[in-house]
Amino acid sequence: MSRVTLLAVGLALVSVAGAVDLTSFRPSYARVTTSDFYVSASSDINSRSSPDSGWQWSEIGLAPGWSWFTQVKSDTVELTCSEYLGFRWRGSHYVRENAEDVFDYLELSEALELDWYQYIGRSDFLLGLTGDFFGGPSLLSDSRHGRMSKGISGDAGLEVGAGYGHFRDAWPLAKAVRLTGILRDNGVLAHEPSSSELLEIADFISRSWKLFYIHDRTARFYYDSLETYLLKTGTITGPLPAYVLMRLDDRLMVGSDGREFGSRVFAGVSASGYGEVHYRQDSRNDTMYLDRYGYWFLDPFIAYRLARPFGLRWTTGAELRYELGLGDEAWRHSLHVAFGGAYQISNRLLAQAWLNASPTFCHNIKPFANSALGVSASLSAGLGYYLTDRLRLSVSAGGDYRRDPPSEESWPPAASLFFQLSLDAGPEWSFGSVPGGLRPR
Repeated sequence: MSRVTLLAVGLALVSVAGAVDLTSFRPSYARVTTSDFYVSASSDINSRSSPDSGWQWSEIGLAPGWSWFTQVKSDTVELTCSEYLGFRWRGSHYVRENAEDVFDYLELSEALELDWYQYIGRSDFLLGLTGDFFGGPSLLSDSRHGRMSKGISGDAGLEVGAGYGHFRDAWPLAKAVRLTGILRDNGVLAHEPSSSELLEIADFISRSWKLFYIHDRTARFYYDSLETYLLKTGTITGPLPAYVLMRLDDRLMVGSDGREFGSRVFAGVSASGYGEVHYRQDSRNDTMYLDRYGYWFLDPFIAYRLARPFGLRWTTGAELRYELGLGDEAWRHSLHVAFGGAYQISNRLLAQAWLNASPTFCHNIKPFANSALGVSASLSAGLGYYLTDRLRLSVSAGGDYRRDPPSEESWPPAASLFFQLSLDAGPEWSFGSVPGGLRPR
């Protein structure tokens, strides 16, 4: 075994040995409401090719946008609302059978999402309602052939159902462990707190979360109370020096330190629809065409979600969803699988990876008809670095593969690689549900 391998194993054992089991922490949400606003800008490069059909396609995109998010959590209610408004430009180069096309695509997107879960009493049984909408106007320009297409499109979904399971967030305990580490590094920790004392400090942080997140004059009352509490428990023996308070400010405020854990199963009915209207204009013969397209589905589904932190650095999440589409000619079985993990390399550097796969099986119920199988999958990995407490620079890369079920309108199988660079400003950086999971856009 090489020295590098031995060193990696040793570091892993050290990080796990000193870890606290976050799943033993069960903070109670009295009623916590958070609202966040952030802006983002991302750029990506995509390329696809199909040796069978001889076509190649490449694209570069730029997408600035802003988003608003609010969340209410208690022991009996989970309510999340979010809104996103973004602008996207894509420049495409398409080659097939010695013919080239160059496109410019402009799109204004609006996305709205609502998730509401109501628990029955103090039990883990719940009723849920979720809804989302995504759409907006678009403009497609083919300067090479003098063609232009203007249109508007959108899709919406609504889900109702019931389930069982609860999610908790152990971020106060993660903050408590980080706080004691800062006190230890600065030589002001009188004695190592036990697990029960760490839980008491975490309870204090959980109760004082409003003062903890206010980064202004009011924050001094939080630190005065913290000093009083630590002195009372004997964790420190005197007032904290100013430089220690400054480091607490810097290191405890980075990100949100989300440490969500728990599981939930949810079953119900999903109603979804999609529609688009496009006007195509050809400047060569001054003609205009009108294209309309739409569909809707009413599908039963069952979904399972799991989140689990390991120690203080690893967080993982997984989602599984099965949908049954009932049609006159075929039944559509869809299985969506998503898995993600994040590792906190340092106080400001976070590494993430996630996998999404969606096999779809169309079972024809008409006599003498063949069944069909399609699949789509994507794998991504990236790094995020907090330039400030609320500003993060992210870089990610990955690939995807798609093969539609065979039909008259299906595209040939295609694979692509992508690279994305984004700059986000906002505090909502916890690793909760799997990125790009069961409700992708």
